[in-house]
Amino acid sequence: MKALPSLLFGLLAILPIARAADPDPPQTLPLIYEQPGPNFILRIDNRRYQVPNELKEAVARLMASANYPRTKLIYDEYKRALGEKAKADATLNKAEQQLQRATSRTERIRANLAALRNQLILARSTSQIEVRQVLMLQEQILHETSNLAAAEAQEDRERIHLEEARHANEPTMQRTEKAKDDYIRALGDYEKPFAQIRALAMSAGTAL
Repeated sequence: MKALPSLLFGLLAILPIARAADPDPPQTLPLIYEQPGPNFILRIDNRRYQVPNELKEAVARLMASANYPRTKLIYDEYKRALGEKAKADATLNKAEQQLQRATSRTERIRANLAALRNQLILARSTSQIEVRQVLMLQEQILHETSNLAAAEAQEDRERIHLEEARHANEPTMQRTEKAKDDYIRALGDYEKPFAQIRALAMSAGTAL
């Protein structure tokens, strides 16, 4: 049994450090169950292992070094940052939709105006000009020209509003990225002893 601690420290030295690409919540710590005899029960990953009692203290130290409360706190901060980012995304999406609507309206009015001007050219090019039709088209062109100016002004306002929203939300996006990076680092620190406990259970213990 004296070789088991050496086996443990050998495992600690060779285990790779994992980095979560898409961070999930930290899983809860393994559980230790006392039982009569030379072994204790270690529950990890919803599996149970019989592990020699000589390794109980080493497992307890690894569990303490994992520091679940700190990792969970950093995860909660990351979740709060994601909530703020979701609100910022909603604001940006709304501003983008308003700009799209304003742009579509401008394009529609511009197309109508072009069509009216073509009709006016056609009305004036006929051998028998209908004055009433020409006057009506001219009036419609003036009206659509006014509408186009108003639509372009509204489009400019919506574009400015979108840029302002993007600028205002930059700190939120940066905080979210920082919170994510902080949590990924914390999760890596947390999962390293967790993985070491798992390797110990699989190598020195007996699956039940």
